[in-house]
Amino acid sequence: MKKLLPWLTAGVGCLLAFGAAPGCGSNEVASDSGAGGSGAGVGGGGVLPGTGGRGNTGGNGAVTGGNTATGGGANASTTVGARCANDAACGTGLKCLTSSSTDLGGGGPPGGLCTAPCTSANPGVCQQFGRNVACISLDQQGNGFCLETCLPDTPATQADLNNKCHGRPEVACAPAFDSTGAILGNFCAPQCNGAVGECVNGTTCSAASAFLSFGLCQATPPAGLATGAKCDPNAATDPCRGLCVPFSATIGACGDGCTVGSPDSCNPGGGMKLDGFCLPALQNGGVGDVGLCTKLCDCSADCANPDMKCFGNANAEAALGRKGICDIQRATDTPATTASIIDTCAGGGAGGAGAGGAAATGGSGSAGAPAAGGAAATGGVNAGGGGAGG
Repeated sequence: MKKLLPWLTAGVGCLLAFGAAPGCGSNEVASDSGAGGSGAGVGGGGVLPGTGGRGNTGGNGAVTGGNTATGGGANASTTVGARCANDAACGTGLKCLTSSSTDLGGGGPPGGLCTAPCTSANPGVCQQFGRNVACISLDQQGNGFCLETCLPDTPATQADLNNKCHGRPEVACAPAFDSTGAILGNFCAPQCNGAVGECVNGTTCSAASAFLSFGLCQATPPAGLATGAKCDPNAATDPCRGLCVPFSATIGACGDGCTVGSPDSCNPGGGMKLDGFCLPALQNGGVGDVGLCTKLCDCSADCANPDMKCFGNANAEAALGRKGICDIQRATDTPATTASIIDTCAGGGAGGAGAGGAAATGGSGSAGAPAAGGAAATGGVNAGGGGAGG
């Protein structure tokens, strides 16, 4: 399955909500005002075509019952989607899927999740809990769970953000697909970010993306390549533990799943030096939406991918503490974009001690031959989206 995020061919630096990278066109740069658009409800266009499966069940991902384009308000559920430790915390008719459970494709939602089992043949089970609740099918038989629906894009107010998916950073607004890859609606999906303490002892974050699966707490460490590793976007089998993110038609880099705007996303080590940044997987995505991690860098060697260069970005350095973000060189890059590349890592090694000790020199930060430009972008990022927050 070929994966394509059409906004990505504009360059990831153009998607940083806190400023434009050199050479970005105005239609490629997200607004830094923090105010979101109205949201498109279902749709969103220009997203990874899906197999329709959720939780690795191979199901159709169908949305039945409920209003699939609501973001809260009157008659919205206050219980479905809430955190929980046991069934009693969820109320009548609901059960708690704990982070140590295995009901969602072998893992559990971080922080627990209040829900109810449902089938596509009986969506009324979900409608009783609120107008913003729908049955999300997880297999070909239509078996699934009641989950909140949501609107992609950054909410216009803090109150709206708090209501979107209960304001949970370990949940992301993600699309549900039919068997053709068309988006049926958007719903609040479990999305662990790899934060320390996010999963209970004995479990760890799967690093999977809620875009095509769920980001769950599981008993086994995640399998596959981590954020930044080289991958082939056209490969029959995705080697990444998250998803292979296409930077062009032929060049890809792995990206762990994340929630846009979550302070704990893309930094599995929990250190002060951030390893990555969460960019939206949806073309109109914003804070609270499903995202994919991309590598931050101080020089090209940090990208750990021979096809990538470190493109300096002063706004990224001020906001995230890293000098730039990893991306490919493109035929359409402006001179200013090319000049922003940081190939050489700062600082050399310590000189040899004692007589005859040869002075050590700093290693080269070359990331290999520049890659040619990829497929043409199909559209810019809507104002208010594009990975705001962080």
